[in-house]
Amino acid sequence: MKVFHVQGQWDFDHLQVAQRPQPQAGAGQIRLAMRAAALNYRDLLVPLKGYGSRMQDLPLVVLSDGVGVVDQIGPGVAAGLGVAQGQRWCPMLFQGWQGGAPDAQKLSRGLGCETDGTATEWLVNDPLSAAPVPDYLTDAEAACLPTAGVTAWRALVTDGNVRPGDVVLVQGSGAVCAAVCQAAGCAGDCPDLQ
Repeated sequence: MKVFHVQGQWDFDHLQVAQRPQPQAGAGQIRLAMRAAALNYRDLLVPLKGYGSRMQDLPLVVLSDGVGVVDQIGPGVAAGLGVAQGQRWCPMLFQGWQGGAPDAQKLSRGLGCETDGTATEWLVNDPLSAAPVPDYLTDAEAACLPTAGVTAWRALVTDGNVRPGDVVLVQGSGAVCAAVCQAAGCAGDCPDLQ
């Protein structure tokens, strides 16, 4: 399979398309045939080893957001998760963080930084570290949501403790800012923001 990775040295000149063996879904995993990937600001820091000692050794497949179609379901994937062949799913930025407050362990497996990212033809993922994509989103739209959406949610809910009636000031015009504006605008309709 083709991947886009940093190989040999941490710099943009060492970003390259390469071949790797196609992965297989193991126990409790799904394999996604990737259809789109998105570029975030953090993805521009990674080839320069911008996250220092947190970085996986080279080679490293880049990018942290994407969307793919489930084409293989490993043994032991719980039926209650609703995973089915042909569904579109987005892997989440921090693999293994399914809930609770952030800590060093939950932040230790970021796609495209501490572990290989989404710039690949196939990605094996724990379905608990991914989310199904609604039909109304295109691949490009869905690929742009995980990092910006989770960052916006964390700013508003986890760290900001925003409640209905609060004033939210947003500086900027990028994806995170747009997501903050959308989430803040529906604060009265969301049980987590009540």
